[in-house]
Amino acid sequence: WRFGFSYLTETELKFDGDLELNFVPGSGTSIDNLSADVEIKFPQLVSLGALHNLTDELSVMMRLAWEDWSSLSSIPISTDRVAAKIPLDYDDIYSISVGLRYRPNASWTYYAGLGYDSDPGQAETRIAILPLDRQFRIAGGATYSIDERREISPRLTP
Repeated sequence: WRFGFSYLTETELKFDGDLELNFVPGSGTSIDNLSADVEIKFPQLVSLGALHNLTDELSVMMRLAWEDWSSLSSIPISTDRVAAKIPLDYDDIYSISVGLRYRPNASWTYYAGLGYDSDPGQAETRIAILPLDRQFRIAGGATYSIDERREISPRLTP
């Protein structure tokens, strides 16, 4: 058995730049050169992983994770003239993944896996800035070892 633990702290990204607002397309009503600031917090993440060698050739891998999206209640936006917040109502995300690693010889290793992330919000409150939804993932790949120092690793992740 091998076990792993990871923790990513909350990260705050700040963006600033010029903004142009067009109120009614084609009407000519707009505001140009408006200075804007946006702050987006990305939540903390805790992850636990395990790998178990079933045989010399076959291993199973597992991962459980939690992301603190409920701490992100809004996205603040401010300009020279006004400040506002885009309200969010996210829940925490829970993830589970399982995978297999098969190594039939010293040159080839094959990988396959499935993953699921829970939905942090509802479809009617989803916004384009953070278009989060539940996710189902399938992945596969292979690694060919040319020698001890060089590998080729094509991967498939639809």
